[in-house]
Amino acid sequence: MVIPEGCAFQAIKQIAFATAITGNEPPILNYLADLAKQLDAEIKQVYVNTMPYDLFDNKEEVWELSSSTVMKQKVNMVREPNVEKGLDFFVEKHSIDLLAMMIPKRSKLEQYWHKSNTKKMAYKSHLPLLLIPES
Repeated sequence: MVIPEGCAFQAIKQIAFATAITGNEPPILNYLADLAKQLDAEIKQVYVNTMPYDLFDNKEEVWELSSSTVMKQKVNMVREPNVEKGLDFFVEKHSIDLLAMMIPKRSKLEQYWHKSNTKKMAYKSHLPLLLIPES
């Protein structure tokens, strides 16, 4: 967990889970559901779609996903070319108290070439950030 310097304590009632919709999220969602239950908080999944959105009027919409491993889920999709800006938009709009992100498993080569959004958010986040390793 990363808590920014100068962050004032407040009860956690809204948790955002930044998802890439890879299919590896169910264990993390179960963990977050347990945490949310203990805190009496609500979880909102957010996916930042970095594709251009000039043709669309809305910057945000809600998707309903269903799979064989997880019941129906609501995922808030934000259209923003920059992931950090998209997460900031969502956090502000929904009064999020805690941002949770999955740390994906990557090979050494992938680590070298891939720019980590998780690391970027850890450096610039103004609210507590919960980093959960992919299992």
